[in-house]
Amino acid sequence: MKSLIQFWQHAFNFKQKISWRQALSRILTNLIFIIILFFIALIAPPSWEEPIAYFVQVYTIISIVPTITTIISAIR
Repeated sequence: MKSLIQFWQHAFNFKQKISWRQALSRILTNLIFIIILFFIALIAPPSWEEPIAYFVQVYTIISIVPTITTIISAIR
């Protein structure tokens, strides 16, 4: 959970320097979070399935920016 919080706290911090291990940890934590949300959408009641799936799609698209930032920070 700490890794996911750091993932979003440093979403626009292009000047930070992190190791590849930290970058991989942040990205994998975010991926696991997306997968958990997806499975929640699958097991949710039919009336909730579509809104939850929509939220997962929006979250996935929005999380592209911090992912790119994390990769750039690891390259430095």
